[in-house]
Amino acid sequence: MKANRKWCIAFISIVLIVLIGIGCVTVIVDPYFHYHAPLDGLEYPLSSERQRYINDGILKNFNYDSIIIGSSMTENFKTSQWDEMFGTNSVKVCYSGTTFYEVRNNLQTAFEKHPDIQTVVMSADIIRLCDDKDMMRYDLTDYPMYLYDDNYFNDVSYLFNKDVLFDDLGKVLKHTLSGQKTTTFDEYSNNSDKYVYSKETVDAGYDRLEKTMPDKTAMEDQHANVKQNVTQNIVELAKQNPNVQFYVFFPPYSIYYWDDMNQRGLVEWQYSNIVSATQLMVGCDNIHLFAFFDKEEIICNLNNYKDFVHYSEDINEYILNAMHEGSGRLTSENYEQYYDNVIHSYVNYNYDALFE
Repeated sequence: MKANRKWCIAFISIVLIVLIGIGCVTVIVDPYFHYHAPLDGLEYPLSSERQRYINDGILKNFNYDSIIIGSSMTENFKTSQWDEMFGTNSVKVCYSGTTFYEVRNNLQTAFEKHPDIQTVVMSADIIRLCDDKDMMRYDLTDYPMYLYDDNYFNDVSYLFNKDVLFDDLGKVLKHTLSGQKTTTFDEYSNNSDKYVYSKETVDAGYDRLEKTMPDKTAMEDQHANVKQNVTQNIVELAKQNPNVQFYVFFPPYSIYYWDDMNQRGLVEWQYSNIVSATQLMVGCDNIHLFAFFDKEEIICNLNNYKDFVHYSEDINEYILNAMHEGSGRLTSENYEQYYDNVIHSYVNYNYDALFE
């Protein structure tokens, strides 16, 4: 009996020692930066597949005074370009398929941890304008809330996670031992070398719909979301942080996106959403809003795209340069004339000629 008891105690002790050791290794290496910034002597591969696991740690524990944040429309930005133009020290945190609410929540974390933030560059994806103001994309991933909250007890999901242990920790060690360097924010989430940007690629992936009539009741309900969504997640956030300059842009989707809207009978409706969002943002002193709907050399050149919405790194570079120069900025004085011209152009565009 005593022998069995001693054996059980010894076994439990060994298990506890192993678990404590695993937990300590995770805390020390910390591939998700949950406890600290990257350690000197270790090199970290920042995986775009782990955006929602890594980004919270970046915002909490890295040293920076500027942020590039948003959907996949921000993935090909280079922080080095922004820093050179504005004299900042930036991080880039992208959330593929994100909502305005998710971005706001993560920016609030950043502002709490870094009160000296100077600038924020963020996308305002027009396909997300009509979302509910509190919408999260839980359909995209198992959201790691144990990394985002302040409850250390649920950190067991991180400390003893088999994926962290056998995948992420191993990648850090392999990256370090092979002599590679920590992924830069120019490289992090950047997918420019993974795709072919060409008209042929876009055509191959675009399935043109037959013309349909939209559901007007649904359109009205969705349009009503715009004010709450933009007000809560962009305008109020900017007003709460008056010392931060927000550079917000509507991503320039290709002409095929507008063909899709036209086939659905939604071109004017979508522009009404954009105008409503614009009216809210241009009234805020520290929001610098940019739009590129009139840039036919971008939108109508399908060689700039890998599908009907995602553009190449060259367009990301163009957007940052435009922000620096103030080109394409909408203000309370010019936005009405701008949209009058643009809406007329898109409503009357000969979309059928694109497919002849």
